[in-house]
Amino acid sequence: MFRAQEVNDWQIILTLSGSACLKCSAGDISLSSGDVVLLQPGVLQHYSVPPSVEGWKSVLVHFHPRQVWLEWLRWPETARGIALLQLSDKAARARITQRLIDVDQHAQSGARHGNELATNALEEVLLLCDNINPMSLMSHMDARVQKAAEYIINNISDVLDVRVLADVSDCSVSRIAHLFREQVGKSVQQFIELQRINRARELLASTSRTVQDIAMEVGYDNPLYFSSRFRKVSQFSPTEYRKLFS
Repeated sequence: MFRAQEVNDWQIILTLSGSACLKCSAGDISLSSGDVVLLQPGVLQHYSVPPSVEGWKSVLVHFHPRQVWLEWLRWPETARGIALLQLSDKAARARITQRLIDVDQHAQSGARHGNELATNALEEVLLLCDNINPMSLMSHMDARVQKAAEYIINNISDVLDVRVLADVSDCSVSRIAHLFREQVGKSVQQFIELQRINRARELLASTSRTVQDIAMEVGYDNPLYFSSRFRKVSQFSPTEYRKLFS
């Protein structure tokens, strides 16, 4: 497989079986079963399968990351713009494989919420990879904080507070509140609001949905209160922010 033109999207490639050689300007990178590669936009690639290998089976996903995903895309680089993680844990590998397959199936399904389901599946892939990424803050966090943070991101429109997260992470209210301040550097409520505003930014920049609809989507019942909090965090009203991308 040869990709001679620069592309403006990101790519994830997971080797399911066999092996291949990824050739780039920085040299050759050997890929084997369980290797997952992250390619930044603009990277030129050439793939070849060694003659001694029967074949190379992989799954490939192209995507444009949401703003909140960018911090999960700081993987160890093997060459400029090319990062690699090795999925040694069988359970994590099986889950990541299935969810990458789900991304493609949902995106190609033509179903009413196919794109949304594909996005959710890809977000789960990135979170699972972030948990094993040695460069990630999440990989060094208490497992209870990881679980709570993932729950917030995946249930952003729900009613969320420290009591809900205490139940999710199976610890006391005071303990989860302390762990968040200690390891995330923010209170639970500050973290929730930041994730909601980040998601709202993405929707304002990439859709024509009304501010009221977006407010509901990210967990605010009152659009006026949402606008007030959005301005507080981003220094722009939702309408002003959208105009930046029009």
